[in-house]
Amino acid sequence: MYRTGDLARWLPDGNIEFLGRIDNQVKIRGFRIELEEIENRLLEYEGVKEAVVVAKEDKERSKYLCAYIVSNNKIDR
Repeated sequence: MYRTGDLARWLPDGNIEFLGRIDNQVKIRGFRIELEEIENRLLEYEGVKEAVVVAKEDKERSKYLCAYIVSNNKIDR
C-alpha cells in the first residue's frame, strides 16, 4: 500500500474499510482541499483572530465548505 493519508483497517474477511483521513484534507467535486490552508488564508485578514473550516453535506449529499471565525472586532449585523 502507498502512504496516501487515508485511514483504513483490514476486515476479518480480507476487505479494507475506509475510515477517513489522517490529515485535514477533504475531496469536494473531485478536488482535494487542505482545510488548514484555507484557515491560514482566513487568518491573514485583519480582524480575524481564529478560523476553523469544515466540510459539510447538504440534503442532497453535496459537500461544501463552512468557515467559522472569531473576530478581534465587534461585528454589526
